[in-house]
Amino acid sequence: MRIINLQKHLFFDSMLEVPALVTKILMSWQQQGEIHLRTQEGQSFAGCKLYEILDSISEIADIPKDKFNLTNNNWTEHHDHYNVIKAPFNYDLMQFAKPNGEESHYNDEAFYGMFLGRPNEPRIRAMVQSRRRFIPALTSFNGDMTLPYVERIVQQLQAWGIYDRHEIDKATVRHGPLDGLHDPPIIPPMNCYGSQWTSAYSKIALELVLETTNWPGSFHITEKILRPIYHKRPFITVGARGFNEQMRRLGFKTFQGVIPDYYENFDYCVDQAFECLDKTFAIYGNSSGQLLKDCHDDIEHNYSLLINLAKEHALMHDKVGGLRYFGK
Repeated sequence: MRIINLQKHLFFDSMLEVPALVTKILMSWQQQGEIHLRTQEGQSFAGCKLYEILDSISEIADIPKDKFNLTNNNWTEHHDHYNVIKAPFNYDLMQFAKPNGEESHYNDEAFYGMFLGRPNEPRIRAMVQSRRRFIPALTSFNGDMTLPYVERIVQQLQAWGIYDRHEIDKATVRHGPLDGLHDPPIIPPMNCYGSQWTSAYSKIALELVLETTNWPGSFHITEKILRPIYHKRPFITVGARGFNEQMRRLGFKTFQGVIPDYYENFDYCVDQAFECLDKTFAIYGNSSGQLLKDCHDDIEHNYSLLINLAKEHALMHDKVGGLRYFGK
C-alpha cells in the first residue's frame, strides 16, 4: 500500500507544495485505486484547506470521495464525505514513557516560563505580551524572524494598530535560558527532556504553553504541553478553542478552581491567556510555592496519566511499524 505523508505539505493555515501533492495523489489512484494520506501533525485539515484541494481532484479526476483515506492525530478531525481516521499513536506522547528521575524542585526564581520555537502569529503576540509585564519570567525564543511569511504576520499585526514594529523587533530577539539555541524546528525527542529542562523547570512555577496550532478545529498534543506535565508544573495553554476540554476528555486535569480558565472560551486566545496569567500572579505572586501546593493533586494525577498513556502509545508505535506508518 502506498502511503502519502502529508507532513511537509501542512502549514498553519494553508497547504504547501500543492502540485507535488496532487501528482502523488493521482499516481496513487492510478496504481492502487485508492489514496492513503497520513500525517503526524495536528492541524485541522479544514483549516489548511485540504478538503478543497481533494474536492477539486475528486471532480476533475473522477475519483470517488470514499476512496480517500485520511489519518491525523488531531483526534477531533472529522468530515461528512471523506474517511478521516484517528492515528493509532502519537509520536510526541510516546517519548514520555520513561518515568522522570530528575524532579525539578522549585527554587522560586521566576513565576512562569515560555519556551518558543518557530514563529507564528500567536507566538509573536505572546512574546510582546510577555515583555509588557513585570511578572518574573523565564523565556526562550529561537525562531527565525527573517522568513518571508513572518514578515507578513508582522505587517498584519502593525496594520491592526495593536503593536508597533519596534516593540515586535525588541520582543522577538533570539534568546534563551537553555543550553544554547538551536535552529527550528526542534523535534522530539530532542526537546522533550534532559538536564537542561530539569534546570529550566526548577526556576518556574507555571508554564504558558503556545501549542503548535491554534486554528479552530485543531487538536494536537505535542511535547510542548507534555513537558510541564512531565516536570510536574501547572500550565496555561494557548491552543485552539476547546483544547483543554479535549485534554480533560483524555483524563488530564487543568487546574480548574485554581488558575482562571475563561481563556479556553476564545479562539486565538493569547490576550485572554495572559489576562488569566495576570490574575494568577495577583493571587500567588508573593507565594509561588503555594500555587504548586494548590495544584499538587492535579499535577500528580497528570504525571501518572502521562506515563501510562506514553507507554500505551510506545507499544502501538512498535505494533504498526513505527514512523513508517505515516508513509514517505
